[in-house]
Amino acid sequence: MGSFIDSARFGDSVAAWMYVVTQSNGEPGPNIPAAGPGGRELLGLGVTIAVAVVVPLFLGLGLDALVHSSPIGLLLGLAVGVTLASVTVFQQFRRYL
Repeated sequence: MGSFIDSARFGDSVAAWMYVVTQSNGEPGPNIPAAGPGGRELLGLGVTIAVAVVVPLFLGLGLDALVHSSPIGLLLGLAVGVTLASVTVFQQFRRYL
């Protein structure tokens, strides 16, 4: 009996969703999420990724110059930058997953 009630609720929610979609002429409204990120959001993401990778990379190069440990700071900065960029991408696009 529980599965019949659950399927009836599911059918009601699908019917309500279909009503909202047909009333909005296919445009995203308050109850319908956008299909994907817009151009401005993607441009901001590109800048954020570039900053997240380049800043730790240069800090690692600066550390190498101060301590004279040639590839260690560069590799450490690159690893930190890639990690920061990955976390940023995941946080910004979690709602589209």
